[in-house]
Amino acid sequence: MRKTFTLLGLAAILTGCAGINEAMTKYGDTAPVTYRIDGSTWRIFDQPENGRLMITPGIGAAGAAGAKQGLTFGMAGYEYVQSETFTPPTTAYLAQRDCKITGGHLVVPTQYEFEYAC
Repeated sequence: MRKTFTLLGLAAILTGCAGINEAMTKYGDTAPVTYRIDGSTWRIFDQPENGRLMITPGIGAAGAAGAKQGLTFGMAGYEYVQSETFTPPTTAYLAQRDCKITGGHLVVPTQYEFEYAC
């Protein structure tokens, strides 16, 4: 049983590493913009020159979600796993510049990347 939990934990860590590597490769030099909407705080790593952005919950919410995952060895569910969670704040943020989402995908459970056109 202990071996199973260890293997599950390692798998969760390695899966997360792939997404974190993608985020750091693409957005490592991009300063986040803090965006507040409907009582929630988001960090948006916007790259208008590439027509893409990555959105993540504010530091407190993302940290709490990560701690919850760590304490439960990856068995606890994330609140931020569906594009429906990330789409409304991204749509509102982009509307300020008359831009629209053209695609997107989950990077890691608390980070979503969107492509957009203006």
